[in-house]
Amino acid sequence: MKNLLLLLFILKISSSQSLAQQITDTCCILKKEELIGIWQRNDSLIGSGLNQNFQFFKDDSFVLNVGSDDEDLRDIIQLKGKYRISKNELFFTVNSKTIIDGPIEIADAGISLNIFTIKKEKLVEVKEPKAQEISDPCFITLISNKHIKINNEIYYKVK
Repeated sequence: MKNLLLLLFILKISSSQSLAQQITDTCCILKKEELIGIWQRNDSLIGSGLNQNFQFFKDDSFVLNVGSDDEDLRDIIQLKGKYRISKNELFFTVNSKTIIDGPIEIADAGISLNIFTIKKEKLVEVKEPKAQEISDPCFITLISNKHIKINNEIYYKVK
């Protein structure tokens, strides 16, 4: 009986180590090629349009589309720049931001949950005057080939 318990204990430890090794092996995106594409936040379905999404390109550039440009007071619509991946760390250099430029007005109470809104006049791309890599990385976890986590946000590959 003791031998059986000892054998079960050893099997449990070795299977736990094997599982830990598998988790370690899949926790990181090791190749940039795995990241290239469009990753949508929180949902793998596109529906009538993309929600917030990252687009990563082969030339190390990225675009972050923040979401719908009609969301009341949110003025940043898009960020563009360069990315660098190192094991499970993702570094960004933001070169420009696209913002909504227009006057602030009282929102339509029947349509909006907010009091104020920006009356959309035009989208303006503003270059960052001294673009440099942000020193704090985001942590990226590969959950599957179509499912990643960037910091605490879940993204699904849609293209």
